[in-house]
Amino acid sequence: MNRLAVLIALWLTVGLELALRQTLGLSDSAGGIGGPSVTFAFVACIAAFGPPVAVLWTAFIGGLLIDLTWSVALWGQNGTAAVGQVTFAGPHALGFVVGAWVVLKSRRVFVRRIPLAVAVLAVLGAVAMQMSALCILLVRDMIDPAVSLPPQGLVRLVGALYTALPALAIAACLRWTLPLLGLPDPYDKRTMYGRGT
Repeated sequence: MNRLAVLIALWLTVGLELALRQTLGLSDSAGGIGGPSVTFAFVACIAAFGPPVAVLWTAFIGGLLIDLTWSVALWGQNGTAAVGQVTFAGPHALGFVVGAWVVLKSRRVFVRRIPLAVAVLAVLGAVAMQMSALCILLVRDMIDPAVSLPPQGLVRLVGALYTALPALAIAACLRWTLPLLGLPDPYDKRTMYGRGT
């Protein structure tokens, strides 16, 4: 796997996700987590073809980048007024790793040459990613009452389903970008049926 090309593409997907959040007006509603995750769609496409250790590290870095761009309201001592925003690393970083692990364990069942199959893998991973990130955030909410979360379960689930759209677009371009990313080509006759990966 070409680590430099993957990191550049990961950085571009984070920027695209931030721009998409602002364009769709999701920056303020429910913490900006209601839309599709372009970054996880890219991580899921990498997880469909890449080596496991490199995929998990890529997922961790992508989740950490999303954590650093996402904030939660910090409440004052009376608990009625928000006094600011706090950013903390962890929920999405670990959630991306869990989602990538789900894709890694499920990828042998799917015909990865078909973009729709890669999009389904991305949705499965995105649901696992969003629910595990939500669990981590709920534990954090129970431990520290100053950090308050709006209701997010359904919003995160819908966002995970929306992840199929960017995943389908990324998967459609994989035929040309897999060699650039240094990943095995499923369109090659030697790896057509998953024997080479």
